[in-house]
Amino acid sequence: MKLPENFEVLYRVIDRELDLKIQCEFECEPKRLLDLLLISSERKKWEWNLFLLEEVKGATHFIYYVDRIRYEFFVEKNIMKDSACTLVSFEPCEPTFKADPANLCCISSTIKVTQPDRTKLDWNIHLCRMSSKMYTSELIGLSSCLQESLISLKELTESGSSTLRNSVCNPLLAGVQSKLHFRRKSR
Repeated sequence: MKLPENFEVLYRVIDRELDLKIQCEFECEPKRLLDLLLISSERKKWEWNLFLLEEVKGATHFIYYVDRIRYEFFVEKNIMKDSACTLVSFEPCEPTFKADPANLCCISSTIKVTQPDRTKLDWNIHLCRMSSKMYTSELIGLSSCLQESLISLKELTESGSSTLRNSVCNPLLAGVQSKLHFRRKSR
């Protein structure tokens, strides 16, 4: 996986569950990086497989499409700030509405953003057996979606722009979004 300078992605698989650790530095304000990580419209600009990120009855609801498979997560978000860092944790919770159990997955994630002289991101992600499949092809080199998403995140933080210069579309995701948009219009 070829990543920008100052990026490191480590992983380990234990009993078919996946732990990812992403560490990187950015030349931007911590607020800009946090906005790109936490605000739905901002996150969809760089995270290619993300289809939906919304707040529903106190929980955060994520939907991803990877290799024609839908992965759905419900998490509680907790944000702690002090003068040195911001810590955001996502922990699994019960679905806030009826969801298809075949698509439900568990994820826990911790995002730590500090700013000594450059903004530093430490992101730890733990994925259950089912959701770990989202990154299997990435880890064995058949896909580069995670890599491209991280490159896009870096570009958005450092350009100060709200759009990507070299935006590459996820065709499956675009097709699903188009189909849902068409269904809403036809109702």
